[in-house]
Formats: sequence, structure tokens, C-alpha cells
Amino acid sequence: MAAVSITGGVRLDVAAVSITGGVRLEVAAISITGGVRLDVAAVSITGGVRLDVAAVSITGGVRLDVAAVSITGGVRLEVAAISITGGVRLEVAAISIIGGVRLEVAAVSITGGVRLEVAAISITGGVRLDVAAVSITGGVRLDVAAVSITGGVRLDVAAVSITGGVRLEVAAISIIGGVRLEVAAVSITGGVRLEVAAISITGGVRLDVAAVSITGGVRLDVAAVSITGGVRLEVAAISIIGGVRLKVAAVSITGGVRLEVAAISITGGVRLDVAAVSITGGVRLDVAAVSITGGVRLEVAAISITGGVRLEVAAVSITGGVRLEVAAVSITGGVRLDVAAVSITGGVRLEVAAISITGGVRLEVAVVSITGGVRLEVAAVSITGGVRREVAARSEYVMTSVALLF
Repeated sequence: MAAVSITGGVRLDVAAVSITGGVRLEVAAISITGGVRLDVAAVSITGGVRLDVAAVSITGGVRLDVAAVSITGGVRLEVAAISITGGVRLEVAAISIIGGVRLEVAAVSITGGVRLEVAAISITGGVRLDVAAVSITGGVRLDVAAVSITGGVRLDVAAVSITGGVRLEVAAISIIGGVRLEVAAVSITGGVRLEVAAISITGGVRLDVAAVSITGGVRLDVAAVSITGGVRLEVAAISIIGGVRLKVAAVSITGGVRLEVAAISITGGVRLDVAAVSITGGVRLDVAAVSITGGVRLEVAAISITGGVRLEVAAVSITGGVRLEVAAVSITGGVRLDVAAVSITGGVRLEVAAISITGGVRLEVAVVSITGGVRLEVAAVSITGGVRREVAARSEYVMTSVALLF
């Protein structure tokens, strides 16, 4: 099929479509423009089907409603480029992708006045999704709810860019067993709001992120995130710069989880609020370098680290106009914290209250340096039973401060 064009005042209702066994469909280009409504329900694609689409363009005043789509067993879909622009609304519900399905998308672009609602998506068993590049820009809203990714799924995303006036709401996402997600680069810039609630990552999941950049007027709200059992997350570099607010509440990391972060940089006009974080049993966190600089405020409350947790930080640098407030932190039983070097410099305020460190905890700090205009307030710190603290080197100011703690 050479090209499909749907334009102006068209309504298409599609129901009960079945494509089965040894079918190949090639479409050179699909264009949907201006005042088009497409309703699709009860579509089944099964067994030995290949769909090749060179380019899809959806523009201006288009509404697409998709419900009850099933893609099963030996299906391959290749899309060269998808462009969604200006006044488009897409509603997707009840999509099932099962067993031996491969989806390849070369480039996805969503721009200006687009709303995408996704609910009840299930991806299961032997599915591979390859996306070369995703760009979301200007006045876009994405609502995602009830997405389940289970068993033998691999997702590769080369680059994700979210810019200017974008709102993303994600709720009820479940990733379970034998899932691998690779993201080469994520960039979130200017007027973006991301809300994440009820995320569950469980058993044999690996997430690899090459680089994350969050810049200028971005707000991220994260609540009810659970990471459990045999999960590995690798992040090469995280950069948070200028006018960013991050709220994290109700995060649970439990049993056989490993987090590796190569470098974290937080700079200028950033506020981080963290509450109700629980890290328990067989968790290892490796952070190569943390840098916090200029006009940053961090508030941490209700943090619990318990049993068989190891945290390694190669270097921490806090500089100029930083305020850190820590309250209600509990570290208990079989926890090891290794920090290679800590540097706190110029115009920094640290407030620590209600810290409890109990039973079988080991803290090792190689070098601590606190210099120039630093204020440290410590209240209600309890260290009990089988705790070992080692500080290899520290400045004279630090010795006074450590006396307050220990």
C-alpha cells in the first residue's frame, strides 16, 4: 500500500478486525489531518504477521480511540517515524501484547496541544520494543494508568527528550520478572511536570540509563514506588539544574536490589523533598560522585535503612548556598555505609534531628572537609549496639562537629 491519507471531517469506526497467520502489510505513509475521529475496537493480530509502516503523521483536531487490541505470537511491527502534532487526542485502553512480538520505531515526535491517555496495557512474554528517539514538546499531556510489563520483555530507547509545557501522569505501573529496559539518554527541560504514583518493579528486572538531564522549571512528584527482589538499576550520570523541584514519598526498596549511579550533579535553585523511604534487606547502592552546588535545598524525613544494606559513595561535594534538613532517619542491623570523601564548603547549613543508628551498622568515611560559613545543627541522635564508625581524616572544624554526633 503506497500511502493512506485521511483529511477533514472524517469519522471511521472499526470493530472486529482479525489479522492471522502469514500476513505482511507494507504502508509507505499514513497521514491523518484535521477534524478526523477514528474509533477502533476488537482488533486481533496473531501469528506470523509483519506490518511495515514508513511514516505516520497525525495533525490538527484528530481524535483516536483505541480499545481491545490484542497482538499475539510471532508478530513484527516496524514504524519508521511517528509524528503527532497540534490538537490531537489519543485514548488507548485494553491493549494486550503477548509472546514473540517485536516492535521497532525509528522516531516518535509529539508536539503542541496533544493529549494521550493510556490505560490497561499488558505486555507479556518474549516481547521486544526498540525505539530510536522520542521527542515530546510544548503543551503535551500524557496520562498513563494500569500498565503491566511481565516476563521476558526488553525495551530499548535510544534517546528521550521532554521539553516545555509537558505534563506526564503515571499511575499503576507494574514491571515483573525478566524485564530489561535500556535508555541511552533522557533530557527533561523547561516547564515539565511529572507525577508518578503506584509503580511496582519486581524480580529479575534490569534498568540501564546512560544519562539523565533535568533542567529549568521542572517539577517531579513521585509517590508509592516499590522496587523488590532481583532488580538492578544502572544510571551513568544524573544532572539536575536550575528551578527543579523533586518530591519523593513512599518509596520502598527491598531484597536483592542493586542501584549503581556513576555521577549525580545538583546545581542552582533546586529543591528536593524526600519522605517515607524504606530500604530493606540485601540492597546495594553504589554512587561514584555526588555534587550539590548553589541555591539547593534538600529536606529528608522518615528514612528507614534496615538489614543487609550497603551504600558506597566515592565522593560528596556540597558547595555554596545549600541547605540540608534531615529528620527521622533510622539505620538498623547489618548496614554498611562507605564514603570515600566528603567536602562541605561556603554558605552551607545542615540541620539534623532524630537520627537512630542501631545494631550491626558500620560507617566508614575516608576524608571529611568542612570549610567557610558552614552551620551544623545536630539534635536527638542515638547510636546503639554494635555500631562502628571510622573517619580517616577530618579538619579541625569537623572534629568539633563529630564530637556532637559521637
